[in-house]
Amino acid sequence: MRPGDVVEVSCVVDRDGVRPLPIGAIPEAQELLMRQVKLYERLTVEAIAKRSRGTAVAALMAHPLVLSYSRAKPLVDEYLDAHGPYVGEWN
Repeated sequence: MRPGDVVEVSCVVDRDGVRPLPIGAIPEAQELLMRQVKLYERLTVEAIAKRSRGTAVAALMAHPLVLSYSRAKPLVDEYLDAHGPYVGEWN
């Protein structure tokens, strides 16, 4: 992960504060999935910040449950059409 990435880890929380528990080595398959989901998250943030329809499609294409343009584009189009009054115009 990149230094600025946010990740969830198990922690111990007590009167001495919050301490993350050691994770150890991550198996390759799980690490690749984590990196793929993090890419989706980064692209999603970029799409929202730029109001970019194309970047939103790229984000969904990176998501392991979508993975294709033919699925991602209609999802983005339908979402933006349904929620246009709340999300504004996207290019």
